[in-house]
Amino acid sequence: MIIFSVYGIICRTVEREVRKSYHYDVYMSYEGEVVIWIEDVLVPKLETEWGLTLCIKDRDFLSGTSLADTEAESIENSRSIIFLITPEFKSFRDCLFELDRAKYEKITKNLQRIIVITKDITITDIPVEFSYIWNYAHLIQWPKDLGYLNDTWRKLAILLTDGSVSYQKPLSL
Repeated sequence: MIIFSVYGIICRTVEREVRKSYHYDVYMSYEGEVVIWIEDVLVPKLETEWGLTLCIKDRDFLSGTSLADTEAESIENSRSIIFLITPEFKSFRDCLFELDRAKYEKITKNLQRIIVITKDITITDIPVEFSYIWNYAHLIQWPKDLGYLNDTWRKLAILLTDGSVSYQKPLSL
């Protein structure tokens, strides 16, 4: 029993050290005008409330640098990746690079989690290319019914913070 306790402490210590080497907690893969939703909904919760760092292309990438190189480096330096699948993303073919890079980083143990969030799209409409990562990915369907939003935030908090942030239901006035 003592050996398992010591082993757990060592694992948590090593994980904390590894976590410190990441530049971002989350790399966001998305397409189109959903960036407004990311900035209005996800950023306040994940960055401000939960203390995570997000890599958002429209905000964090410098112009003039190679997009592919910047994407690859950002994914490599992220603890997790979120693919935000919307109707716009479904028709975006350049996601294949990010998808391939995420699979590579996950297999090489660089990337801890791949999360696929569907928003305004059904699961059956997810691009077929995502079948390559289902063994590594966690799926979250963003609810249209706001009554289920607290459960969605709770699932996301568990995945992204390893339980270090407990999501509490907002108090109603």
